[in-house]
Amino acid sequence: MSNAPIALTVHDGNGPLPDHLREVVPAWLRANRINPDQVSGQHPIHVLTLPYQQPDGEEGWMVQVIVFHQYYVGPDGQQEKNLLSGRLACFERTVPLTVAFPSLAPADGEDPEPEGQPDPLAHAEEEAETVPEPEAEGAR
Repeated sequence: MSNAPIALTVHDGNGPLPDHLREVVPAWLRANRINPDQVSGQHPIHVLTLPYQQPDGEEGWMVQVIVFHQYYVGPDGQQEKNLLSGRLACFERTVPLTVAFPSLAPADGEDPEPEGQPDPLAHAEEEAETVPEPEAEGAR
């Protein structure tokens, strides 16, 4: 695990993404194997560092996860609406963080792109494509 913060708000959920994040956030979501078209912009997106306790009682560790709300897609492939509110139906998801969110602004006195620091999104989509898709339940 990196020296990442305990919590990072990627998007506060208050309206559309600001201009400087409109390309960065979708690319980062794709790098983490999340379809950005299925992520609600009306809910926050967080990166959290949480304790993981092993089921057998062995010592656990810290794990970084992405927490977001995803639109519910029905069997026909269409986003479904909540019958009562008329809004698109969403559910909260938590997935492991595989590609860190890129640093957007250098701290005072730092170079914008320090030498030897690779762009975390540079090859992320290629790496995500090499990870096998999880088997669907009942496909065995």
